[in-house]
Amino acid sequence: MLPSIRLNRVTHEFWGSILIGETLDPPRRAVYLRPEDFIRHTLIVGSTGSGKTTTAGIIAERLGRDNLVLVLDWYGEYSRKEWLVLTPSPQNPIPIGGSSAEEVVEVFDEVFNLTPPQSFVLLTSLEGRRFRGIWDVIQAVKDCDLEARWILETKLALLRKIRPIASRPYREMFREGSSEALLPLMNGEEAGVVAVDLSRIRNVVARRLAALFLLKHVERIKLEYGRGGNVFVFIEEAHNIIRTNSSLLGRMFAEVRKLGLSLAVITQSPAAVGASIIANSNMRVIHAIKAREDLDLILRSIGQFSQDLRMLIPRLRVGEAVIDAPGRPDPVLVRVLAGEYE
Repeated sequence: MLPSIRLNRVTHEFWGSILIGETLDPPRRAVYLRPEDFIRHTLIVGSTGSGKTTTAGIIAERLGRDNLVLVLDWYGEYSRKEWLVLTPSPQNPIPIGGSSAEEVVEVFDEVFNLTPPQSFVLLTSLEGRRFRGIWDVIQAVKDCDLEARWILETKLALLRKIRPIASRPYREMFREGSSEALLPLMNGEEAGVVAVDLSRIRNVVARRLAALFLLKHVERIKLEYGRGGNVFVFIEEAHNIIRTNSSLLGRMFAEVRKLGLSLAVITQSPAAVGASIIANSNMRVIHAIKAREDLDLILRSIGQFSQDLRMLIPRLRVGEAVIDAPGRPDPVLVRVLAGEYE
């Protein structure tokens, strides 16, 4: 159950909890969320300007007091003085060295929407080869010497799809690297928020590729170096990064929690991320939603369907949200606060 107490009466038993806001219904009470409730994944949704990014930032900051939080920042909105901000560049590359052939195919399929024959050619080209970066991946496809005519046609179609990342800036940005700023933090000995400013990558395809390779890199570190502490990854503007009903994100939602890796999906379009992601999110923070398709998906995911919520959610003001949290029988309506009552 979500603990709630009267404003300005914070007692020791609640220190360390996450203050998210205050109830809108009188008598107004502070609403705290348990950090452990975010471990089984989080969904933060709302139309543009509804306050979802502010809410995500508040949650990320407070989780970051005791955990490592990685924010995949699509528009560069999370650059704060107290956060470590990384900007992908040839000097700070997106690490793909160490990825398996299967991992590369999984990411490329998500970004480029490969056909089954294209996925086969890419996997066949990469198997048994060491690749240190994107250029090695592209070269491996070019070197594929299977002679069937359909193989040649598929290879050429695949090369046309991945052409946007073949230019020199991206060849140098996607290569072998360790993301050194992440490695020391992910051993569980330190906490804090690391924001990766993806907005500097102008090509949208390359930006999506960067986000997903970073996500895979974090998963690989957790697999290779042990569980350590909890790591939370916030995927901002997720509808720009993943396809509807993404098989990659769906798999990660099902598998990574046991590694101590938790995902928070932030989006203005729930329909774009798919029903399975919404249904499998343990914590849901719902700001104003206008589109009927998006609203229907959200309401179906809430156990106790209420006609009142259908009327209420589109009318929420900036900063107001409905929180559907584990252990609470009913959703609660809150005004998100930046910490005035801590």
